[in-house]
Amino acid sequence: MDKNINFFVSKELEKSVLNEIKINNKEIIRHTYNDEIVWIKRPRATKSNIFHKMAYSFTNIKGLMPVENKTKEQTLIHEVSKLQRLKEKNINVPKVLGCNGEVFVLEDNGVTIKSFLRSKELEKTVFENRLKDTLNLLIKIHNNNEYHGGPQVKNYTFKNGVVSAIDFEDSFDKNFKLEDIQFRDFFLFLFSLTELKKDIDYKEIIDIYMKETKKEGIDKELKSIALKLKFLTKIIENKLFYNLFFDDVINTYKLVKTLQKL
Repeated sequence: MDKNINFFVSKELEKSVLNEIKINNKEIIRHTYNDEIVWIKRPRATKSNIFHKMAYSFTNIKGLMPVENKTKEQTLIHEVSKLQRLKEKNINVPKVLGCNGEVFVLEDNGVTIKSFLRSKELEKTVFENRLKDTLNLLIKIHNNNEYHGGPQVKNYTFKNGVVSAIDFEDSFDKNFKLEDIQFRDFFLFLFSLTELKKDIDYKEIIDIYMKETKKEGIDKELKSIALKLKFLTKIIENKLFYNLFFDDVINTYKLVKTLQKL
C-alpha cells in the first residue's frame, strides 16, 4: 500500500472507524464521529460482464464502453488517488479523511442530487438551476482532462448550495482515448436524467455541454446512436403497446426522440 494512501487525519478517527468496521459489514457505512457524519466505504472489485463486453464489441457505441478489471485494493488506490487529485484541481468532491488497506473515509457532502431533484415540491427554477450546477460540475471535470466513470445523476450530492461528485471507482483500459471516455460520461449522464421523471430540455443540456467543452460533433454522434434505436421507438409509438410501458421507458423514449431530431 502506498504510504500516501495509508493515512487518517487523526488517531481518534482511525480508532472510531476500526471499531465500526469490526461490527458492520456493509459496503458503505454512515458513521457518526464527533457529532459529524462521515462515510466509510469498502472498495469492490470492478469489471464488466461478458454480455456488456459483447454489446460494445458488436455496436462500438462509446456509451457502452466496458470498465477495467480491478481488484478491491486496486479500486481503493484508484478512487482515493483520484479524489485527492480532483480536490487539488478545485473540483467539488468529498475530502478523504482516512484510508487503510480495507476502507477509506469521506466527509459528508449531503443528499444525493437525484433525490433532491426528484422532489415533487421543488420549484421549476430551483430544479433547472441545480441540474445545470450538476452538468457544470461534469463539464469542469472534463475540462480538467479528467473523466468521472460513474457520471449518472445518482453519483452527485448537494449540501449548503454546493453540488459535489462522488463514486470514482471505475477506470478504463489505457487503450481507450480520454475523449471517448468523456463521451461515455456525457452519454450516461444524459440517459440517467430520465430517472428524474421531470420535463427536461435535453437539447439545451447538449448545447451547454458542447459550448463549454468545445466538443463539436457530440450532437451528431448522439443522433447517430439514437437513429440505431429507431425500431424500438416505433414499437413504443404503437398504440397497442404505449400504455403498457412504465414511466422510465417513456422518459427514455422522449430523450431518444429528441436525439433523433438533432
